Amino acid sequence: MDAPSQFIYAITTGRSGTAFLARLLHLNLAGAEVHHEFKGFPHFGRRTPDASQLTTFNHVGNVPEVRSFWRKKFNEDQKSRARVYAETAHVHAKAGLVENLDLLPASARIDLIRLERNPFETYWAHLSRFDFIQPQFTWLFTLDARYPNVIVDPLPYAAHRLFGQALWYVHEMEARGAYYQRLLAADPRVHVHKVRFEDLVNPFGAATLLRALGHGCDPAEVELPRPSASVKRSSLGDADRDLAETIFAELPCDTEEVGSRYHDEGLRLGAPVHLFFHESGALQPESLSVLPGQSKKGAAPARAGGLKTRGLSGGAGDVGLSS
Repeated sequence: MDAPSQFIYAITTGRSGTAFLARLLHLNLAGAEVHHEFKGFPHFGRRTPDASQLTTFNHVGNVPEVRSFWRKKFNEDQKSRARVYAETAHVHAKAGLVENLDLLPASARIDLIRLERNPFETYWAHLSRFDFIQPQFTWLFTLDARYPNVIVDPLPYAAHRLFGQALWYVHEMEARGAYYQRLLAADPRVHVHKVRFEDLVNPFGAATLLRALGHGCDPAEVELPRPSASVKRSSLGDADRDLAETIFAELPCDTEEVGSRYHDEGLRLGAPVHLFFHESGALQPESLSVLPGQSKKGAAPARAGGLKTRGLSGGAGDVGLSS
């Protein structure tokens, strides 16, 4: 049985329209196998990264334990009998999806959708659903600002506690999208598409994405998903939203520039050697530190040393495929 000839995955924050995107692809890609996400038993650790794979990647990069998960996950995806396999789960790009694309068939086309939504509304959606209240949820589905292997400096956000953590996360994922787009620019197998959710909800924007994926159709032929019913899931009120708007305005971030600069300086999420080599040349392991405001001691998080080691991305093996 042949594996699919095209694989489609997402790079996004979550709370950004991934379920809508999955339905859009299902309705308009004839014969494709499309999934939103796999959650719960028996999928964690087999088709979706579990907490150990997420925390490991965001501490030390694409080490063998992480790569082993992606080998299993991609083997499962290749069992599809469809010509196109698509999965819009947001968690994958936080645990080494891009760094392990070389495990997919060399002849396959790979499309990555950088799905972004109005950044404040994305930020507010994470806040209003209390996504950063419990660290267990954070480690399983999002990113922890205390991870050492990150692009956006979390220190300016720390004083704002949960409000700051949520905003840092949105900025970090948008910066990772820019970083990955730059990282993959020279790979002919991989096509990266930056799209806004607000554009996908009309036939013209949806048709533009479908054409970019190689499945061209006229806007008049696009079948849009029915809008989901709005469900209020938060007890946050107007005062909380006003506070969120104030913090959002006080902490602007050019995520496209930050992510691109991280790449151009030779730094790599898949092989973050710069986190462990200090001026002395000795390896210095780092642990998950506590953000100010989350510890009774109020200690600042441990950050990498000033030395930035360039060009340490490795090959297409256990420390990442980036060049």
